[in-house]
Amino acid sequence: MTRTALVLAMVVAALAFTGARASAHSEMDTSDPAPSAVLDTAPATVTLSFNQRIEQSFATVSVMGGPANEQWTQGEVSVDGHQVRTALRPGMPAGQFTVGYRVVSADGHPITGSYGFTVTVASTPLENTVPGAAAASPSPPPTP
Repeated sequence: MTRTALVLAMVVAALAFTGARASAHSEMDTSDPAPSAVLDTAPATVTLSFNQRIEQSFATVSVMGGPANEQWTQGEVSVDGHQVRTALRPGMPAGQFTVGYRVVSADGHPITGSYGFTVTVASTPLENTVPGAAAASPSPPPTP
């Protein structure tokens, strides 16, 4: 009787373990910026990391927000194995932003989600980041 119970327990455990692995789908592990992050400078990119490889096809990432609720992504979404990355436009204002994503895992299942982060200090436009760029034009040379 004990041997039958042991074999039955092993079969049940094996089936439970196999079923759990078969039903596991890819999901986002980490992100940069992180969900609910409060940043004192605007990020240049958004990077999402998943627990499985992501397909390049159909990968989309959107970053919406700021006072005018604008789209802040710029360029194509890049996929490298488990990571999905997109660049953000410069000049991001202070405010709340929402990252939305839709990707397809290597097993063909779509993964969608969203999260928010906050920027507390507006970015400086690129042309104003060089010291002295906003200074007045130099005086003309003296005439002889």
